[in-house]
Amino acid sequence: SATGVPQAPPQWHSFGPEASYGTLVLALDNHGFLYVGGAFQAGSDNQGRYLENLVKVSCADGNVDQAWNPQVDSISAIAFDGDGHLYASGAFGNDPVRISTEDGQGVDPAWQPAITVASQVTAISFNGTGSVFLGGTICPIASPDSCSAIAKVSATGSGELDPEWNPVFLPPDNDSTWVNAMQTDAQG
Repeated sequence: SATGVPQAPPQWHSFGPEASYGTLVLALDNHGFLYVGGAFQAGSDNQGRYLENLVKVSCADGNVDQAWNPQVDSISAIAFDGDGHLYASGAFGNDPVRISTEDGQGVDPAWQPAITVASQVTAISFNGTGSVFLGGTICPIASPDSCSAIAKVSATGSGELDPEWNPVFLPPDNDSTWVNAMQTDAQG
């Protein structure tokens, strides 16, 4: 500080998760917000609804954004596209969803990758060039018997699966493989 006296860091406020699982995933955006996902309640929003499972927290002061409340079930993975959207997966039918980081007023009903209910998406990553990568056990609706541990879908429109992108990703014994985390590099 200008007076030579160190400034105290901002006082973060606990939102006291009350749940069987608590916080499972954290992610920072490029605008100074921390998104916290899991299975918890973090008080109420400015309309009296519970803030559950996914909240937006200011990195500057630790306050939970009371207006941002997408109302989703438990969250296990999140990723950002840099264009105002957050992609998340969790216990809501195991389908990934796209949520606006601006208003957070629910999921985008148009973005629904064509995967079966047997799919379990446990990891998500955005490559910066319009694709979202899904990890876990991904079974396309068009070919439900050809599940993979990873899949590539469009970040726009309906979240169409890329049929040309199909890496072989099986363990030596050809049992199902599970992906719990992934990250794309700077080149996508």
